[in-house]
Amino acid sequence: MDSSKIIFHEFKFEIIENMKGYIYYYADILYIIYDKPYCKIYCTGNTNHYISYSLRKILEVFPAVFFQCEKSTIVNLSKIKSYNYLNMQIVMEDDRILPLSNRRKKNFITVKNSIIRLTAPFQICFPCHSANNCCESYRAKLDKKDNGQK
Repeated sequence: MDSSKIIFHEFKFEIIENMKGYIYYYADILYIIYDKPYCKIYCTGNTNHYISYSLRKILEVFPAVFFQCEKSTIVNLSKIKSYNYLNMQIVMEDDRILPLSNRRKKNFITVKNSIIRLTAPFQICFPCHSANNCCESYRAKLDKKDNGQK
């Protein structure tokens, strides 16, 4: 794992190790948990990967849709199923319950509610992970929404 190379792109990142390449789209990442000395990235489809980056470095290079909810955990805000503000718990799409630290809970609601506004200008198609050459059906749906149609 130490010999791996990571290349960050606008909508994805690549991990190259042992002459193999792995591509991960940010939209497929559920959460990231620091598991000393690596970070474990949990993705949709029960896939995961370890990378040798700190959570701080990941937050610097990943899009704004990722939020550090606790000392050792980063969540993809678009992959949250529900949250319990009183018990300080976040339930992810894979039904895993993650903690929300007391220190970060005030900022969590603000960031969670504003994430729609942050991603709206990009209009990312999550089925094909593209901004420009998007799936036709998804692009048509976005165009109707932009024109005020249902």
